[in-house]
Amino acid sequence: MYLKNTEHVDVRDSRFDQVGGNAVFLDGYNSRNAVAGNEFSHSGASDVAIIGNPDAVREPSTWDAFRTTITDTTPGPKSENYPRDIVVRDNWMHDNGQFEKQTSGVQMSMSRRITVSGNTIHDGPRACIDINDGTWGGHVIENNDIFNCVKETSDHGPVNAWGRDRFWPLDADDATKKSYAKLDAMETTVIRHNRIWHSSHWDIDLDDGSSNYLIENNLLLNGGVKLREGFHRTVRNNIFVNGGAHFHVWYADNGNVIENNVFATDDPYDLIGVDMAKSRPVIDKNVFWNNGKGVADINDAWRAQGLDVGSVIADPQFTGSNPFTDPKKLDYTVAAGSPALGLGFENIAMGGFGKAGAPTPPPLQWRAAPADPYKSLAEPLLGAAATQIYSDEIKSSVGLTDYDGLVLKTVPEDSYAYRSGLRVNDVIREINGRKVTDRTSYWTPYNTLAAGGAVELAVWRNQAAAEVTLAKPSGTETLNNTSGTVFAGNWSLSVNRGAGDLADDVHYTTADGASASLTFHGTGVAVLGEKFSDQGSVEVFVDGSSRGLVDTTAATRQVQAEIFGIDGLTAGEHTVQIVKRSGQYTTLDGFEVTD
Repeated sequence: MYLKNTEHVDVRDSRFDQVGGNAVFLDGYNSRNAVAGNEFSHSGASDVAIIGNPDAVREPSTWDAFRTTITDTTPGPKSENYPRDIVVRDNWMHDNGQFEKQTSGVQMSMSRRITVSGNTIHDGPRACIDINDGTWGGHVIENNDIFNCVKETSDHGPVNAWGRDRFWPLDADDATKKSYAKLDAMETTVIRHNRIWHSSHWDIDLDDGSSNYLIENNLLLNGGVKLREGFHRTVRNNIFVNGGAHFHVWYADNGNVIENNVFATDDPYDLIGVDMAKSRPVIDKNVFWNNGKGVADINDAWRAQGLDVGSVIADPQFTGSNPFTDPKKLDYTVAAGSPALGLGFENIAMGGFGKAGAPTPPPLQWRAAPADPYKSLAEPLLGAAATQIYSDEIKSSVGLTDYDGLVLKTVPEDSYAYRSGLRVNDVIREINGRKVTDRTSYWTPYNTLAAGGAVELAVWRNQAAAEVTLAKPSGTETLNNTSGTVFAGNWSLSVNRGAGDLADDVHYTTADGASASLTFHGTGVAVLGEKFSDQGSVEVFVDGSSRGLVDTTAATRQVQAEIFGIDGLTAGEHTVQIVKRSGQYTTLDGFEVTD
């Protein structure tokens, strides 16, 4: 069914079965229509598409042509060619996107005040409900039961939103962007009292500057909420089970509020590219529970920033079974006397989700596997700190579709990296024309360059390609044990030791004959490791020639100790190698290379 230039048209109590494209398409001007009480099964594209005309948008951007400046600062639409006051209610929508994959149960774009209420939406390749842009807000997403979405794509949520409004691509400071944030997202979009289940990180994905949202009274199963960029988002009175709040690339003074939520998870917050001192959010009066175990992030350092100072780590006292042992649990009412109630949380009605008689979400899938410590280790790089792209959250935050490259987690303004033009969240994708997939593919060519040599970096920045060229610094450069070292034999990596090691990590081995080597360009090198009573001797080779045994024992533990050093080498490419010969352990912490 195709509707254009219509008013008061109702599509009720029908069955749309295996249509080849969109089942119901509201195109351009449509007002006060309703799509209610229907079943949509195996649509070729979206079940209900509600799409305005681009001529209604003031100064629209596209991926191929972003507007970095604007001249039209008039709020709201430019023409009447857009849907408004549409209701999508009490439908059962399943298995959409049989042919097209950028599809949804309900897809809305360039529209205003769309109400999506009481629907059961499940099993689709992409989002179940998608808000394609911030024009012009005022939507209400409520009382829906949503699960098994995003089955054939990634970096997306069952309820997904993109902003991409006039302010988002501007070449302007954060205060200017904030002043423009409601030019298009004029009215608050409300996402309330939905039950959402997802098999990945975020049930609600507010991406690319999505602004002016209220998210409250939702039961979020197996996922959480992502807030990327954007302004004026409030997340309150929600229950997060096996998921948390993901804060990605926040603006300064963004007006975000995270309060009165219950988090049943080990890791409630994930921060990427966020400076809380500049962002100045309100985060407080939350309850965190990990079945009596530790909860990441909620510590003195976090509270010292004024965050969660009134929050508690405590059992929220869910009635009935324990979700950590009963993955089928769907009732998350908290009992009288719950610490959540004492902080202002109000119980969420555990009924009224979706269409009566429709299927309900599957059991939880508790995620316990930690991130790979090698990939997530922050190692020094030209005074900055870099990691591999070790998670879907990192990949999403930088706007990539693969895991290749090194992402700069911190770039101090006094660092050589910053002075050379690198910035926080830059992803180094190539070095001197060679693809960077991981640490080794960056450090291997870098380490063999002479001091002063050109380092040409292909960088991914703000979802666009950029180039940075710098000179390899002269003098002595400190390299971590992960920075291009080749290990042979049985070595392990120990991280977050708190012992004072370089980058708070070391490689260690207990196997005699295990070796570690570094190829570098310079005139000298020092090998750094630990000395202690449980260490022994290592044999050192330079350019294949043995320089004898080195005793690494000491009465007290010495970290970042020089276990071998040499200078006066002919300027050029050399290889230093250590081989364990005795003792319980041999450790490697890094190298100091002199040009």
